[in-house]
Amino acid sequence: LALVFCILYFTNNANKQITIVAGSVEPETPTQSSDATLKALSVDGYSISPAFDKDTTSYTLTIPNGATSVEIKATANDTKAKSISGIGTKTLAEGGNTVAIVVTAEDGTTKTYTFTITRPADTDNTLSNLRVHNASQDFTLTPAFDPLEDEDHFTLTVDNEVSWVNVVGTPT
Repeated sequence: LALVFCILYFTNNANKQITIVAGSVEPETPTQSSDATLKALSVDGYSISPAFDKDTTSYTLTIPNGATSVEIKATANDTKAKSISGIGTKTLAEGGNTVAIVVTAEDGTTKTYTFTITRPADTDNTLSNLRVHNASQDFTLTPAFDPLEDEDHFTLTVDNEVSWVNVVGTPT
């Protein structure tokens, strides 16, 4: 039978333990956490797909064209994690946008969560105003342009001496 002694002592604000077995000294070495998972991941004002799970690393989100940025928030599963990069306000272009959120564990292990955020192209092809003119006058369309009507055929009658007109549409 070996004799085992445990000696507890305090240093640098931490409890330490030395185990002595048959006269040998084996200090216990604390191990660093390798947990690089997230406890929470969200985008303010939107629901991500699929619903967050710490073991799922790919997410998608479609936002309206009028939204030009999103706020990504994340919380590490382990409070000892060194960092989370890729969070905060992200400005989005039209089309597909990829955002990588990288969690670095205490021991340097990393895990990447990826968002594919789609901001569709602007499909509003309506006009708020339609003007026909030349250097000397404005012309009247028949029927008169009304942005609230669904009219897309107009007639323009001009005198013979009119050699050109400029048609200007203002997008909505």
